[in-house]
Amino acid sequence: YANRHRLANDPFHYRNVTKAADQQRVTDCLQKAFESIEQALALQPDYADAWSYRSLLYREKQKLTASPADRQTLSQQAEEAARRAIELIAKQREQK
Repeated sequence: YANRHRLANDPFHYRNVTKAADQQRVTDCLQKAFESIEQALALQPDYADAWSYRSLLYREKQKLTASPADRQTLSQQAEEAARRAIELIAKQREQK
């Protein structure tokens, strides 16, 4: 569903998933992935890898969202999660 012409300039561009089965499959996968990440962070809030994956999940959700305002919100959430992951990794390196 990716537009090859837009990938270079906008890797997170909207993908219009036209097949209902594909849309349901990806929605289910994202929901389960977010649930797993939330469980991991509930157990260990400083788990840098979980924050990194959370960022990636927000990006995947962004690709499936048509609304520009919602896409912007997801982009901000992805950036915040990525910053948190980077902060935690830096903190872990300092402690070593």
